[in-house]
Amino acid sequence: MKINKNIFTQTRKKLIKMYVSTVGGFLIIPTLLIYIFFTTTLYNNVDSEINSEFQNISQQLDASSYFRPITIKDPKDMVFVYDGDRIKYFTKNEYFDTLVPRISNNKIGKFTNYTNEGHIFRCVSQYKGDLLIQIVRNIDSEVYSKRRLLYTLSIAIIISLIGIYFVALYLTKKVLVPIENVWKNQADFIQEASHELRTPISIISSKLENMLRNPDKTINEEIEKIAVSMSEIRKMNKMVNGLLDLSKADVINDINVEKVDLISLLREVHESYEDISMIQEKKFEFICSEEVFEVDTDQDKLKQLILILISNAFKYTSRGDSIKIILERNLDKAVISISDTGCGIKKEDLNKIFDRFFRSEEVRANHIEGSGIGLSIAKLIAMNLSIKIKVKSDVGEGTTFSLMI
Repeated sequence: MKINKNIFTQTRKKLIKMYVSTVGGFLIIPTLLIYIFFTTTLYNNVDSEINSEFQNISQQLDASSYFRPITIKDPKDMVFVYDGDRIKYFTKNEYFDTLVPRISNNKIGKFTNYTNEGHIFRCVSQYKGDLLIQIVRNIDSEVYSKRRLLYTLSIAIIISLIGIYFVALYLTKKVLVPIENVWKNQADFIQEASHELRTPISIISSKLENMLRNPDKTINEEIEKIAVSMSEIRKMNKMVNGLLDLSKADVINDINVEKVDLISLLREVHESYEDISMIQEKKFEFICSEEVFEVDTDQDKLKQLILILISNAFKYTSRGDSIKIILERNLDKAVISISDTGCGIKKEDLNKIFDRFFRSEEVRANHIEGSGIGLSIAKLIAMNLSIKIKVKSDVGEGTTFSLMI
């Protein structure tokens, strides 16, 4: 059954957007923090060196006349000393044709950046007595480093986001595959269940309509139609019960783990089918070489699993065929094998027998009763009990189901 691909396409797009935005956010936020930390550290280092330069100049002004040349610690620094509106001292520089403009008093003691003729400067003005000392430093190299870092981080983020997009594209595709399969299986299940239920309902409906058209006929005259309708009702009832069992097995219910005597359990099952085997003229055996064989599991669920497999063995065998229950030990595991000499299963069908409502063409052609639910329930029970099921079958020779407990 085809499913609406638009639902998964839209979901995939939403998941990709969510992945990219979430992972992208985790990348961008640390990147911004790195950039802010680098910028803050850079300016703090420059400000610290400028303050050190101010202390150096202040000491020289205290020790001698400021008309003597002032020794600058860092050749990148430019010093301007003002006495009121007059400049008392300044260092020659290659950046300005005229003296550096005075900074307004509201920025005294504060570090500021400004640009002049394409160059970027960091400066501070502080008073030393009546003198105003202004120190200016060219920070073109620092600003260039900051811009290079921003450019590098931006390129890295863009490349990372592109990579994240393709990774998200791949992951969402992988993640949605099992969901899409479950969706498809559910749609197929509903379609197949509807089909299986439609047939008996149609038969019952047609039989009842026939009876309504002939109201004068007696029950004895309509007994065949009533029998057919009752038969179809029994099939529907069995199918509905199977669906209920399947829904219960789908949900992992509480498992009652206890010590289970496998020999006693299998003997009980064997005895319950002995009369059926005699009526159907089939050989039914229970084989076990052990005297005591106990395992820790849920007895009721294990019994249900075994009964499903034995019921199938009886269903797909003919008069004169044999069915065996074999219990043996394999290292630390118990192995229960239910084998028959019935019609067998085609190799291409072995992977489908546990699918809900699967029935091979041969089974349908031979009108063998069944709903195709039993083995689906068996598989789910085995999964809940952590039992491994193995199947071996050859067409015309028979089938063996082995339970590894």
